[in-house]
Parts: sequence; structure tokens; C-alpha cells
Amino acid sequence: MEGSETRLSRRERKRLAAQSRPRRWALRLSLLLVVALLLCFAPRLVAISPLRDWAIQRATADLPAEIRVGSVSLGWLSPVVARQIQVDDATGATIAEIDEASVGKPLWRLVLDQSDLGIVRLERPRVQLQLRPDGSNLEDVLAPLMTDDTSSSSSPPRVMVQVTDGELELTEATSGARWSITRCNAEVDLGVTNADAILAKLSGDANPGETANSGAAPANFAIELNWPLNAAANAPTAAAAIDGADEALPTSDPWPRDARLAIACENWPTEMFTPLLQRYAADMQLGGSLTADSEIVFETGQQQINVRVCEWRNVGLAAPEYLGRDQVRLPSLTVAGRVQRDSTGIEVDQLTLQSEVAEARMHGRIGLEPPMPGRAATFNTLLETSDLEATGEINLARLAAMLPATLHVRDGMQVTSGKLLTSLATRRGGPGPRIEGTLQASDLAATYQNQPLVWPKPLQIEFAARQTANGPVIDRLQGRADFLAIEGSGTLGKGTLAANADLDRLMAELGRFVDLGDTRLAGAVSASLNWDQRDSETNVTGEGRIERFVFSSPGARPWQEQLLQIQFAGRGAAGKNAVTRIDAARLQVMSGDDQLEVELTKPVTQFTADVAWPVRARIVGELERWLARTQTFMPLDGWAIAGQIDAEAAASASARRIQIESSKASVENLRVAGPGLNMQEPRVKGEFVGVWDSGTSRLDSPAAVFQSTALSFRASDVQLQAGGEQPGYQGSASFQGDLGRVANWFRDPLATDQPQYRGTAVGNVQLTYGEGVTQARWQVDVKDFDLLRQRATPKPAGAISVASAAETWESIWSEPAMSVRGDARLNHAADEVDAKLLEVAASAVKARAGGQIRRLSAAPEVSLTGELEYDLAQMAERFRGYLGPDVQLTGSGTRVFRMDGPLWPPEPVGSVAG
Repeated sequence: MEGSETRLSRRERKRLAAQSRPRRWALRLSLLLVVALLLCFAPRLVAISPLRDWAIQRATADLPAEIRVGSVSLGWLSPVVARQIQVDDATGATIAEIDEASVGKPLWRLVLDQSDLGIVRLERPRVQLQLRPDGSNLEDVLAPLMTDDTSSSSSPPRVMVQVTDGELELTEATSGARWSITRCNAEVDLGVTNADAILAKLSGDANPGETANSGAAPANFAIELNWPLNAAANAPTAAAAIDGADEALPTSDPWPRDARLAIACENWPTEMFTPLLQRYAADMQLGGSLTADSEIVFETGQQQINVRVCEWRNVGLAAPEYLGRDQVRLPSLTVAGRVQRDSTGIEVDQLTLQSEVAEARMHGRIGLEPPMPGRAATFNTLLETSDLEATGEINLARLAAMLPATLHVRDGMQVTSGKLLTSLATRRGGPGPRIEGTLQASDLAATYQNQPLVWPKPLQIEFAARQTANGPVIDRLQGRADFLAIEGSGTLGKGTLAANADLDRLMAELGRFVDLGDTRLAGAVSASLNWDQRDSETNVTGEGRIERFVFSSPGARPWQEQLLQIQFAGRGAAGKNAVTRIDAARLQVMSGDDQLEVELTKPVTQFTADVAWPVRARIVGELERWLARTQTFMPLDGWAIAGQIDAEAAASASARRIQIESSKASVENLRVAGPGLNMQEPRVKGEFVGVWDSGTSRLDSPAAVFQSTALSFRASDVQLQAGGEQPGYQGSASFQGDLGRVANWFRDPLATDQPQYRGTAVGNVQLTYGEGVTQARWQVDVKDFDLLRQRATPKPAGAISVASAAETWESIWSEPAMSVRGDARLNHAADEVDAKLLEVAASAVKARAGGQIRRLSAAPEVSLTGELEYDLAQMAERFRGYLGPDVQLTGSGTRVFRMDGPLWPPEPVGSVAG
């Protein structure tokens, strides 16, 4: 019976399954149909639902901006179109509005191939650009996209962006000046038409704003760019012959190939460039209009700049930082000409500059082949392959009228005439290559207080040289002026050069036209240089004398020399075209007890930028006088430094790298006074070893030592990156110092109420700086610490004294031993310290805290939490001088504390909990 029921049940199930099978297929088809419909209408659903805004927010989450879209048209088979687009920055101000943006490709193709976006059209975009000296609102929004993500290996998608009838409103934040660029049309092709190049066209009209000249002529511009994506050229190899020796020299051509940039504009207002220039010179202002038609072409093996016309009319330039109250005002400034460069040289075709103040012309060829090591060889090669004429003329009368304050022309003086003429010419023909040049100032005349002033021949310099089979020959080198005489001639084998100058006469003549103020220059200068070649050896000697020299000027250190002598001697060998070897060289500078000596310690046989010259140098004498002599290189304004110095160093120096192998210096009776520092030390010693790389602006020093009676320290493994995008430094130092002597360095010599410190500090510090953040760790142990203050004690009646009270010192805090540890991070931009550890441990108290110190350079505010261990009885003894003999304290314990508020008065609010 049970088996029968089981068989019936199976039959029933089969019957039911057979009946339900059609219904299942219907359900499946219905589901597939629903899914297909959803997929088909998914773009439309996204376009009309909140998913659209969510997707936009997700895509632009990294930008400090809000993007709103009025409507979107999405379909698998139709282009993507967005209308009424608005972009607001982080402050809510509108940056851009776009009537319509569309992508030409249908959505299904964009989904399947995101490497080629096709054509993106922007209809009637309007951009509001706020320009600041440090950037703009648009740069602020796009900053996250401008970061160099070197970790990404994917190539950017190919796309062509077309802009139609755009408008750009520019507002200069500082002055409020406004301009607009209308009818702006652009096409930027990033690999769509040509996968190997960037093609761009841009045009538009400029309209003056409210602050501009409303009567200005219509202005327009057009720019075309064709730039290869792989612009680097291969580095060819050239052969250079030096004195019969062939040497293969690699040369690189960094220019792109098959590139072109064309720029044309008419009546373009130059004040629109002012915000860009103010990023480098904050107070610079431009005026006038620019009309130009020029192009830059890069082809295989050559580059060309063709300026058909470039005229700046109604020139206006104000730069108070450089010109003071003067301004450059010219009716016009015109530049025209063509410059073409190839592997063998530079061709200059009628390059001219014209204005009412200055004119310049250049025509010819400057040879650059083949490159040769050594300066002399490069000069000879240039001479042999060049045929160039260049002239220049400056109207001194008009220049003085335009820039009287810059040139320090006397008040009330009118310069009526004067010219400065220059010329340079090279010739390849004739008996050999020649070069000639002149520099001449003439016919300088003026009226001052109704009196005529004339300086007929202020300066005239001429030189002529030629290349022969036996080497270069100096035919003539002459300089003539009322205050100057220069004479020189010779060959590579033998020659002389002599010069004499009367600085008193120079200042007397110059002072008639120029307001020299408190500047004084006096003395007599003489110099001579002689060289003589015998057999295979060339000897060079030189001597210079400066007698009764005086120089003083506001802001400069006074410099006086009764007799300053300079002597030079060298020995080596020279070929027909270049110096081939320097065996010995020595330079001495002497003035009284002051002496500087620099000597070559090993012969030098190669003369390239990478070859190091081994030298030894020593300097002795009065530090104050040496600083006056070197103030051009080390001005040290506001500092007074004196003492007797004796320093020497051994180094290897090249044009790119200086390695100081050893150096020692000692200064007796050192005195340094400057902002916040007043150091006086009987003797200071120092040692230094390190390498400076000028190419990377990096200094590496394994060891540097400083020793004095007040402080001694040793720095180790110091690395300083002075240049580049990420300057930084790191290193460690150990030190030992006398707290009292070091504190005296920073005492105000005029103040009488400053405390005194006693004790000895020993410690070490580690510093690291990079990306605007300094990391510091330190450990300092102090022994026999004592803090003292002045106390005025009345003298007994009848005592004779120049003052009414005698000053004594009393201790207000003393510690036999104390230690200070720390680990902190300083963010310079935020002006904030993040302290991981601040610890002070003494016999009566120990505090350990961490937290932040904000507004460090202004009014510091602290937010610290930590733990305090104390013994009040011991604290009372340590502060007995402050508390007095009658105060007794008892108790000890450990407490958690928190401190919030300003570090300086008003007093910080503290609370103790626990």
C-alpha cells in the first residue's frame, strides 16, 4: 500500500513537472526581456535619475570643485551630450559655464574602447579666470590633475577637443583690471588625426575691460602648434681634431623634430601679460599693444625662428623693484629677422631691433662645428667657421631722459647728446680668420645749472685678432679714456698686456653727470700680463697694484688699501690652437699682513668641465678687511665680523664639482655682531670635509667640526639639497657647551635685567628636512645648572658710590643634573609643531608630554597632554632663591596634565587631572 502511494507520488510529480515546464520558460524569457530592456534603457535611466549626479561626484571627487549638469542625453547608439554645465570652485564662485558638451562617438564604442574618445565638442564655454601673483582659481581646481604620477604606465586616451564661440573673462586680483577674450575657437588634437603628434589651433579677439583704454583698436590672435609626442632627437657623434689628434666627441641635439609653432596677433594689449610677469616680479606693469607674426620650426637637423614682424607700440614698462620711480616709455619697439640653427652653426638673417633709444643689427653666420674641448679650441673653431657682423647704438641722451633715477642723473641736469656704439665682426677670408670689435662712448654733453658740460671721449676700446698657421695673433688691443689706458699685442708664443686706471679722475669726470651720493672711489690701478714660449714650455707672469684705494658706499663695508699687490705665475705648454698642459700655477694677493695664496698642486692635462684641478689655498689676516674685499660675493649685510683668521684647504675643483679634501681654520679674538647675536670668543677653530655639486646643487659632508670656549660640536653625514623642486637637508651633530657663555652670545648688551645661566650641556641632535617638514630628535644632558637674577641691595649710609645700589646675583633655580629629550615634527607651511615626545627630567620633577604647538612664529598656542612626577620638598630646595627661606613644601606624586592656550602671556590655562 505504501509502495503504491509512492508510485503515485512519482507519477504526480512528473505530470506537474510537465505542466510547469512551459511556465518556467515563459518566466525565463520574461526575465531576459526585463534585463534586456534595462540594459537598453540603462543610459537613459542614469541620465534622468540621481545616479547621474552620483556618478559625476564620484568622477570629480579629487577636484576642489562642484560640477552641476542641467541635462544629459545618453544612449547606446547616440553621442553623449551634456547641457548647461556649471563648475564652481571650493568657495562657491563660478569658474566655468558650458552650454553644451558632446562626445561624437556612441556610448557603446566608448565603453568598449576608452583609448580613443574621438571628438569632444564644447559649445559656447564661458570661463571666469581670477589671476593672482601666485596662481589662479582655475589652477587651484586643476591642481590635483597636474601632479606627476610616474607610477602610472598607461598612455592618455586619444581625443580631439573642439571649442566653439568661447569666452574668457580675466580679472587681475591685485589691481582689479579686467579683460575679455571673445569668439574664442580652438581645436586640440591629441593623437586622433596623427598618433605621433599634438595638433592645436587657437584664435580669438581681445576686448578691453572697464579699466583698459576704451579707444583701443580691435585685437585678435591666432596660434597653431604641431608638436611631436616623441620630440627627443638622437645624439650624433662628431669628430674633433686637436693639434693633429682625432677624438670622437658625442654631441646631443635636444630639439624636437618636425615641430612648428606659429603665433600671430594684432593690437594685442600687453597689459594682459602683466599677471603672468608678476609671478616673477610682483610689481611689474606692462602697457601698449603688440602686433606680431612669427613662427618657430623644428626640422630634422635644424631649428628656425622667423620673426616677420614684432612691433610693440606705445611701450610701457614699470618695475619699481628694478627701476624705482622710472618707467620705460617708447613710441615703438620693433624686432624682425630670422635665426636658423643646424649642426654646423647659427645663421642670422638681418636680425634687427629698433627704438628711439637703442638700435641693434646682426647678420651672418656663427660656426659651431666641430665642438672642441677647452676654451681656446672652442674660440679658434668659432673664429674659423664664422662670418658675422653685429652693430649696436644707444642714444645716451634719450636713455638718461627716460631713466634719470636709475642712472642717477643729477637733479636738474639735461643730457643733450651722447652715444654708445658697439661693433663686432668676424671674417673668414683673406690671409686668415679675423675678429674685430669696438666699444666707444662719444660726444657726451649736458647742461647743469645753466652751465654746459662736455666729455668728448669718455671711452674707446678697440681690438683685432686673427688666426694663423702658427696660432692666434693679437694685432691690437687698445683702450683710451681720460682715466684709462690699455695696450696689448702678441702671439701664442710671446705677448704683453698692460693697463692703468686713475680712479680719482674717473669719479671726477663721472661725478659731473651722475649723482654719486655718498659713494666714493679713489686710487690708482696698474696691471700687466706677459707670456713667453721657449722650446716646448710657456711661462706666464702677471702683476697688479692698487695704491691708495678707497671705496665706500651706503650699505657697503668700507674698503681701504694703502697698497694691494697681486702676483701670478704659471708654467705649461701650448699647441697651435690651445693650451695643452699646465704644470704649475700660483696666485698671491698681499696687503700688509693680509695674504691669500692659491697654488696648483698637480699638473693639469685636460680642460673640460668635468676635469678637477687640484689646488691648495691659504688665507691669513684681518677678517674684517677680507670681508670688505669679498663683499660682492658675500655681502653679509647687517653683520659686523672681526678677528685674525688663519685658514688653509686642499681641494679638487672643476666647473661642476668642488671636493674639499681637508680644511682647517682658526680665528683669534672673533667678534660677530648681528641681528640677535653678539659673539665674542678668544679663539675659534673649525674643520670641514665635503663635496659640492653645482649641477645638482647638493652638498655632502661626512664631518664638520667647530670649537670655541663656549661651544664645540661635530656634525656628521650632512646632506644639503639647495636647489631643485624638493630642497632638503639631513644630518646629525653632537655638542658640548657652556650655558653661560652661549647665553651671552644672545644677550642684549644694552639690557640690564637679563638673567644669567650656568652649567654644562652635552647632547646630540638629528635633523631631517624635506617637502616643507623638519623632523628633529634631540637628547641634552645638563650638569650644575643654575639660573640667576640680579638683586639690588642698598649700600650702607655714607658709602661712596657712583650708583645708589650695588648689583648682586642670586640663584632662583639650581639643578645638579637635568636632561631634555624630544622628538618633534615642524610643518613650516602650517607653522605648527607636532611633538611626539617632550621630556624634561630633573631631581625634583619629571614631565613627559606630547601634542601640538600652533602659530609658532606669531603667538604660539599649545595643546599638550602628559604626565608629571614631582617631589615638592625637593622642588622647594631647587627654587629656594626664588621662594625664600620661609616657604616649605611637602608632598609628592604623579599626575596627568593637559595644557591648552597661548604659550606666552596671557598665561596658559592649565588643568591637572588624576
